[in-house]
Amino acid sequence: MGSVHLKLGKYQKAIEKYNLALGVQESFLSQTHPNLAMTYNNIGFIYSLMGNYSISLEKFRKALSIQQKSVPPEHPDLANTYNNLGLSYSETEDYSKALETYDRALKIQEKFVLPNHPDIAITYNNIGFAYFSMGNNSIALEKYKKALEIQQNSLSLEHPDFAITYNNFGLVHCKKGDYSGALYYYNKALEAQQKSLPPDHPDLATTHNNIAFAFLKDGKHSRACESYSKAASILRNFLPPTRSGLATTYNKIAELYEKINDTLKVQECRKRVHEMK
Repeated sequence: MGSVHLKLGKYQKAIEKYNLALGVQESFLSQTHPNLAMTYNNIGFIYSLMGNYSISLEKFRKALSIQQKSVPPEHPDLANTYNNLGLSYSETEDYSKALETYDRALKIQEKFVLPNHPDIAITYNNIGFAYFSMGNNSIALEKYKKALEIQQNSLSLEHPDFAITYNNFGLVHCKKGDYSGALYYYNKALEAQQKSLPPDHPDLATTHNNIAFAFLKDGKHSRACESYSKAASILRNFLPPTRSGLATTYNKIAELYEKINDTLKVQECRKRVHEMK
């Protein structure tokens, strides 16, 4: 049930179900049973998606501690945990630790899973994003190309994992000032998400925000407003009303409406921001 809520983007409900599962497991299983590690990984992953990296790191480290006592040192489950840890390290800008844990994940995967397994694509995407965040676009693109090649050989064309890779390509093109190239990849990401995810899934909000930023940098303020508004309408359905990310999006929209002299829209956005305080 927790996994279903996660796929629907209902993060709070997913955490609730995973915690119920954890309570049952802790009552009937040993404290080093690998099933507990799986649940800790699930809970940590959701906290990571919600931006709470201190809690996600705590859960991932707990999962790793259990696995180190219950499975062989190169077990594929450890690769998943190393990837999760790397994501949290990357989001807290500890890129050296992120790359170290991604490398551990990749070495296990290359030894124990098929060369075109989609999990390896996830690891390449993660490594690429760490390099991108460090400003090394050439290595980032190299890793993203490897991820895309694996996905094209292992997944259906409508799989949501393609959207992650396309969004990553778009980020690199946007960073380089190639906004038409960025929009090409962002729209491919959006197309994949619209075919595979519910219309109010938060991943679509991420892509709409990316599209909006590319339009903004390209000076197309009306198009940017449109995409930011789509992102805000999705975020409003799954974020707490006081979440700063939603307020930031409305502030961006208000600033853009000011530039195109739409006073009523500016007032509407400022009102929504005020209601969140």
